[in-house]
Amino acid sequence: MIIKETPKLYKDIFADTVSPVAIFNKKGLIEYPNRALANFSNYQLKELIKKPVAVLISEKERERTNTVIQRILKQEINFKELDTFLLTKDKEKIPISFNILPLKDKENKLIGGFAVFVDVTQVQALIKGLDRTKAELEDKVKERTKDLEEAKTILEVKVKARTKELQELNQTLEQQVEKRTEELQERVDELERFHKLTIGRELKMVELKKEIKKLEKK
Repeated sequence: MIIKETPKLYKDIFADTVSPVAIFNKKGLIEYPNRALANFSNYQLKELIKKPVAVLISEKERERTNTVIQRILKQEINFKELDTFLLTKDKEKIPISFNILPLKDKENKLIGGFAVFVDVTQVQALIKGLDRTKAELEDKVKERTKDLEEAKTILEVKVKARTKELQELNQTLEQQVEKRTEELQERVDELERFHKLTIGRELKMVELKKEIKKLEKK
């Protein structure tokens, strides 16, 4: 046994902790599972003893997990965290963060490993909820952007139509002003002709009066 010299330490530290944990030997077999791990995996405590740690991991991730455990036992790495799935006795898959550390004795010799199974179901549910919220917000932004673009297009059409109306109105006013100017010019020309005729008649009358006076004197 790994820590048979310190059964009280095992009981105090591992047996009653709320986190699912297990101590495994240099063969990767579980020697000390705690009650939390048994409850989490739906196994009896005695069923977990001598069971390979990797058996508690989903089949697709089992080979990768075994590789990490062997690297820990060979002291190639000191810590590893895997995002994977715990496989319960009922074949239910539970998302977990699987933490593996080497376990050494008082003389600093490797005697096995220490595994912690952290349930991340709520975390993943929260992440999925955040992803849904993000997706919904993105959809709303896209919808609002589309509405604004449509409103912009409608406004541009209205502005173009109004601009055209103003241009046509301006053109009409210019034509009317031009026509009125021509009419006024014709009137001025007519008045000038009338003025010339009037002056001409007055001059003739003056001359005629002079002639009459001359004739009267004779």
